[in-house]
Amino acid sequence: MAGPADYSGNVASVIELLAGPGQVVEIRALAENATHSGYFTDYAALAQFAGALDADPAVHGIYVTLNRVNPSLLSRRANRIKMRLTRTDSTTADAEIIRRRWFPVDIDPVRPSGVSSTDAEHEAALAMAGRVADWLGALGFPEPVRADSGNGAHLMYRIDLPNDPASLALVKRGLAVLDAIFSDGTATVDAANSNAGRIWKLYGTVARKGDNTKERPHRRSRILSVPDRLDTVSGALLEKLGSALPSGEEQARPVSGTSIELGRWLAGHGIKVRSEKPFCGGTLYTLAQCPFSSAHKDGAYAIQFANGAIHAGCHHATCGSGKQRWQELREQCETKEERQKHREERLLAGKRDRVRAKAGDGGTVPLAPEYPREFALTDAGNAERLIALHGDSVRYCASFGAWYLWNGKCWERDAAGRMLIIATTVARSIHCEAAEAPTADRSRALSRWAILSESLHARKAMIDSAAPHCPVLPGEFDARPDLFNCRNGTLELSTMSFREHRREDMLTRMAAVDYDCTAACPRWLEHLDLIFGSDADYLAGFQSMCGYTLLGTNPQQIMFILYGRGRNGKSKTIEVLARIFADYAVNIASDSLMAKRFETTRSDLARLAGARFATAAEGAEGARMDESIIKQITGEYAITVRKLYENEFEFTPVAKIWMTTNHEPVIPGTDDGIWRRLWMVPFSVQIPEEKCDPDIAAKLLAESAGILNWCLAGLERYYANGHRLVQPRKVSQATVNLRTVSDTVGLFLGTECTFEAGASLSRSAFREMFEKWCAEEGVRRVPSGKRVADALRERNVRDGGKSHGERFWSGIRWKNGDELTELEKAGGFQDVLSGVL
Repeated sequence: MAGPADYSGNVASVIELLAGPGQVVEIRALAENATHSGYFTDYAALAQFAGALDADPAVHGIYVTLNRVNPSLLSRRANRIKMRLTRTDSTTADAEIIRRRWFPVDIDPVRPSGVSSTDAEHEAALAMAGRVADWLGALGFPEPVRADSGNGAHLMYRIDLPNDPASLALVKRGLAVLDAIFSDGTATVDAANSNAGRIWKLYGTVARKGDNTKERPHRRSRILSVPDRLDTVSGALLEKLGSALPSGEEQARPVSGTSIELGRWLAGHGIKVRSEKPFCGGTLYTLAQCPFSSAHKDGAYAIQFANGAIHAGCHHATCGSGKQRWQELREQCETKEERQKHREERLLAGKRDRVRAKAGDGGTVPLAPEYPREFALTDAGNAERLIALHGDSVRYCASFGAWYLWNGKCWERDAAGRMLIIATTVARSIHCEAAEAPTADRSRALSRWAILSESLHARKAMIDSAAPHCPVLPGEFDARPDLFNCRNGTLELSTMSFREHRREDMLTRMAAVDYDCTAACPRWLEHLDLIFGSDADYLAGFQSMCGYTLLGTNPQQIMFILYGRGRNGKSKTIEVLARIFADYAVNIASDSLMAKRFETTRSDLARLAGARFATAAEGAEGARMDESIIKQITGEYAITVRKLYENEFEFTPVAKIWMTTNHEPVIPGTDDGIWRRLWMVPFSVQIPEEKCDPDIAAKLLAESAGILNWCLAGLERYYANGHRLVQPRKVSQATVNLRTVSDTVGLFLGTECTFEAGASLSRSAFREMFEKWCAEEGVRRVPSGKRVADALRERNVRDGGKSHGERFWSGIRWKNGDELTELEKAGGFQDVLSGVL
């Protein structure tokens, strides 16, 4: 078996191992705000370029394609590296892989994103890799290539499969099984490595995540061992791996007659659980000790699917190879009394099913609540019935005066009166109680009460009485800022992991997109390249801004102002993003951000509660922005608002405001308290008429999943930059210029005055000249004397006393003729905003 010494410092040998001789390989280096890439058949040249890239501390990691690449791709960048790819440069896509060569197992330690692993975390991943390899070996897998990724561990199994949907399903299912069995609180098997175009760490290069510290050092990746004979894993063996856990088809079959909650059952019977995780819509429990055999300790598990079905088994080949052993486990652990109780439950469930069928109501009558008590024949009793049947799926918010219903994906406000339908099903369930009543008198009373309970008055009373039993406060909704809800599941932004929807997340919002980690967005990239004039720095910055907007926080307290004079793509771009964000996006009237002579209720600010992406179209030209409102809604402090006809409530604004305008916004303040919040985003490219596409929004929305991935990449850049959003050069310049133009006093001082110790100016002469200058420059609102005095004192200009009845400013004088001439030659005190646009 070859060891690390055989590949240490020999990148060319590593490439030959990974790709085989004479193949086309793409090398891709991910750097800060840049990607470098090239295609090689000359492995020695590739090794030289890799060494140069690896020496650059700005390069975070160097990767290569893992599977066999279409040879035609060599012509993209033949045996050379292109630094800083543009949006028009292509890298290897999944469809450009002609054959799968590896089954890749990537084991990462659990740690914060954007940082290297500690030594303990690193060792935990390597230890898990050993357990995975041993288990796969027992399943019949050959010895893999073992490697250290720098932060975690890799196992690579040789395969030879076509790049087709069937192979994708095999690889995806196999990784999902390993993830379900082995991932725990210390390390995880990455189940997302199934796409054919996946890039892989180039062994021998340094993994740089975050800063290189003693606790979390940068490490060089390396091959640990290569078997003397690298056997190929067959498709049949991958299928065997995929069948090691039930596929989830069991959860599709209806289950009746069981009230077992598996987690409680295991604890109640002394069966210790090593880990618990979501699986196929249910929960998978990894057992600390196999209850089926004393010959081994690990390998046993139990799964409860969403419908209540349970599967228990052990992965070891000598212990059933994952076959169903739940009944055996019950017989081993349950007492005779417990088994009798469960038999009675099944019989009772059958009786209920027959009653429901007899009711002939299309299956709308729910099963009777399994409560060890009799409900009263009153409105309060009916409310208790409703909670017993539907309490986990309904909530009442008194602040909003509204019911919220769990629809399987999020908590949806009941605007259509569906609670009345639920109350109807509850009323009809009383017939089931009548069928099971212990006496004929009780049965008759229940039947009469069931009929009375279906009246509109009785159903409304039931609903009103149930409200205090399931209360929720506004602040409980959408409380986790790291969750982003999609149509097919929920993204945990802090770990970039994707999972099923959960009631307990209390999410009321959902984006109009299915998450697909493989989706691309070529038309979107082409659109952005056009409207940003192929400015890579600007594009990368805008991507980070969009990624930052995904978060349910606004730690930098930013508001974006998109500025440009029409036909520049800004409105369509924001429209597409807002439609993808869907429930997370709101539109507010620009008037709500503007100063008003007479203060009125700004009820539309209440719509910002829970929103992350807030759009505002331009207001009237010359309207002044209300600095106090801007500071409130970007400040991450609780504010009190009220929707029309509803109660007041508090919430903390987290929405990032994206305001689009054709006019320069008027911002009278000059302090950092307002200007550190405002980012001026100029749109200076005017799109030619022949390139204007009236259907561009619809075409871009077809790439919604890819655009979400693009935003997530921007968020990862924000994380990698120490959770700090950096202004692109053009944004920084435009913001500084607008601040200069908005600071009337500062612009006058820079144009007409010089600060000099010992110099002085008459206050009346200064005021006269200032007012004359404002009139010539078209300043509509001349700053007050107090504001002028404050601006002078900020610049260390002091009161110069009084002489001959005239008051003076000390430390300032008028510019002389030479200074004015020099300023004019330099192009003026400061480029105005139009100079950027």
